[in-house]
Amino acid sequence: MGNPRKPTELRELEGNRGHRPIPESPDYPLASIKPPAIVRNTQRRIWNRYAPILYQAGVLRDPDVPAWVITTYLVAEVMDAIKNKEPVRQLIKEVRPWLVEFGMTPASRAKIDIGDPIKVPPVYFD
Repeated sequence: MGNPRKPTELRELEGNRGHRPIPESPDYPLASIKPPAIVRNTQRRIWNRYAPILYQAGVLRDPDVPAWVITTYLVAEVMDAIKNKEPVRQLIKEVRPWLVEFGMTPASRAKIDIGDPIKVPPVYFD
């Protein structure tokens, strides 16, 4: 199995060393920062804390919502397991790749140039 494909934005930031054509990436609309109804409890707190940050960075787009729901679910599971003093090693292995996808680790964040931040619309949560 080869290396995973790099997002177009990342390839542009690193420079086009191979001088191959860089395909255009679709410009999907930004997602709503209001969580879907399926998101509950600890997961909702995680969503409300980090979705505005990802929105402002332009990272949270409409097609990314299912992946972000999974990410918040896994992070909530880790936090609940830590709170209940349960083993978390396997959970952490599962959640880390999802965090990397959203630039939520120091190494993955260093590869992102967000440019001008996007203004976050006011949203009132229940």
